[in-house]
Amino acid sequence: DSLLPNGDDDEECSICVIGGGVSGLAAAYTAGQRHTADDNNKTTGKKKVVLLEASSTLGGRVQSDVVDGYTLDRGFAVFLEQYPNSRQLFDYNDLDLHRIDPGALVKQRGRDGLSRVADPLRRPRRLFNAITSPVGTLMDKARLVPLLRHVVTKSVEEMFEEEETDTLTCLRERWRFSDSFIDEFLSPFLEGIYLAPLSQQSSRMFHFVFKMFTVGSVSLP
Repeated sequence: DSLLPNGDDDEECSICVIGGGVSGLAAAYTAGQRHTADDNNKTTGKKKVVLLEASSTLGGRVQSDVVDGYTLDRGFAVFLEQYPNSRQLFDYNDLDLHRIDPGALVKQRGRDGLSRVADPLRRPRRLFNAITSPVGTLMDKARLVPLLRHVVTKSVEEMFEEEETDTLTCLRERWRFSDSFIDEFLSPFLEGIYLAPLSQQSSRMFHFVFKMFTVGSVSLP
């Protein structure tokens, strides 16, 4: 057991989780559930899980602040409904999720306004918009088809067993996307998620998150 400071006293616990962000909350909840099951089965002595958080609120970057009437998100602002762990931990009905229209709007150099990247899989009526979009060449759009087939047909476990490289190499050499498509769309999209350049991102994580976006919905509670 660990001894943890609690005011002037020491508190014993079986597991101490440091940080009350999403991962810390999930870890503490999972450990608590397992210990409760153990206690009910009387296979072990009674255990205690303690979570420590330095700030006055829980959630880490998944929080919002209201400033002058505006709601400002602290971190990445959307929720991917298909995440396996989320589906196990959350009651989606209680979250009251509001789904976001699939696709993206891209600001291209030298063009006024925003260019739409449509999702014809979930919005078939936007197939023409997807084909004629100035974001990516026709070959880039054709090369999306085997990538989509790959992430849809492969399980998460299978994708994490594949040979790993960095995402930039994967996009260029495996899927053969053009540099302009990578620079205009894939790079800002993925770097906005992982906060790291493509050359430092895992190809396995790229396939994983692309699968989550492809087979599930993006929403906000």
